[in-house]
Amino acid sequence: TEDSPLQCFACLRSLKRHIVGVTLNVYVFWRAAERKCIHSYQLLEALPETSKLTNGKVSWIDSSKQEFFPAFSRVVNRLSVEGHQHLLLLSDTALFHTSVDARAALQVLTERREAFTVRLDLNPRVDYFPEARLLDSAPARLQSFAGNEHLLLWTRSYDKSKMAYEAVPREMGWDAILDWTATLIRIEHVQHFFSALLPPLNTVEELDTKAADWLSRRQRMKQSEISHRSACFDAPRLVTLDPKAFGDAAEADRALRWHVLRSRGLDGSGGDNAASKFASQLGWKVQEVMDYVKDVDVQYEPLVSLDSLLEPEVYRQH
Repeated sequence: TEDSPLQCFACLRSLKRHIVGVTLNVYVFWRAAERKCIHSYQLLEALPETSKLTNGKVSWIDSSKQEFFPAFSRVVNRLSVEGHQHLLLLSDTALFHTSVDARAALQVLTERREAFTVRLDLNPRVDYFPEARLLDSAPARLQSFAGNEHLLLWTRSYDKSKMAYEAVPREMGWDAILDWTATLIRIEHVQHFFSALLPPLNTVEELDTKAADWLSRRQRMKQSEISHRSACFDAPRLVTLDPKAFGDAAEADRALRWHVLRSRGLDGSGGDNAASKFASQLGWKVQEVMDYVKDVDVQYEPLVSLDSLLEPEVYRQH
């Protein structure tokens, strides 16, 4: 998450609400150039909604100072040492609106070694990929997973005429090897394939680009190191929102502060003790709470309704 604490807040709320069947250990890698966004990420780190889980934990990692890839690598290695086998790569553009049986998704990776990932952002209805401006319908041969009728497997396509040392256009859409929106992958694969990537890799975009090129080359070796199948659910589980819809970083941050002001009764509706109660929840001083919302106009109107952002269940029928 980068300069988008509002979207991060909404994403984490939906993750806690809709990922079921597993214990979550969440690592949030954040970076911010906007000073107010830094302050908002610090709020989220202290806010019970985004800092505590019933089972599991939430860890916040500031990767603003070119520390993203080293921090990411340390976390992956630590998870491996602790005996964890799978990782969900998640972008703050994703909002879960329907329960995701994560245990069933992990069963695919456990029982089907030929499946490289489980894409939570894909389902047979998806046929357009805006980031690539690509129209790409679901593969004709989607096969049901015997262990769960709601999970489907398919074989990705790629250019078999090119050698591994040759550069090719990036595999996109249903043929993408790895996507960072919402993808389950084995930790051993992240360790193995990412260990060959050379720094500097200071942003997710740089890591994504280099990883995609490297994975494509390993896939096109004579004896491919990349399994050629992927899996997804049979119906939508999440929606992705265009960050541009919220305006620039300052505008989106203002919307988050407005939400805090209204929802915590700091606009006067919560009584005289609202600020002290909220400060106690955060572990902040009352003055720090008031400083956070001091520039917010109660009459402010966000560019996008926060109702749909914070209650993504409205997207189930879309």
